[in-house]
Amino acid sequence: MNIDEKLPSSETRQEFWSRHIAVWKESGLNIREYCELEDLSKNAFGYWRRKLTAPEPPAGGFVELKLSSSGNDGLIHIRLRRGIELGVVPGTDTKYLCELVNTLENL
Repeated sequence: MNIDEKLPSSETRQEFWSRHIAVWKESGLNIREYCELEDLSKNAFGYWRRKLTAPEPPAGGFVELKLSSSGNDGLIHIRLRRGIELGVVPGTDTKYLCELVNTLENL
């Protein structure tokens, strides 16, 4: 079923998914069970759950870096929002690194 057919006329897509995510959290059901019960796309539910619960990126898109002397492997360690960790060598091409990070963030 098309999502627009399920939306009450006064409700936006964000409001629709926010409501469903809140009800799901209280339901005790897993995502598959809830989506089957409500006739929702599991993929769309997952997309909106990530979108609505992801932390807001900091202004300017940068985060604070803390240097540590504990890692002596010569790599720069980067932890992405979704818990993915990268180790890159100093001097890695920044254009390549940006593309890699963007790809991993959008998985």
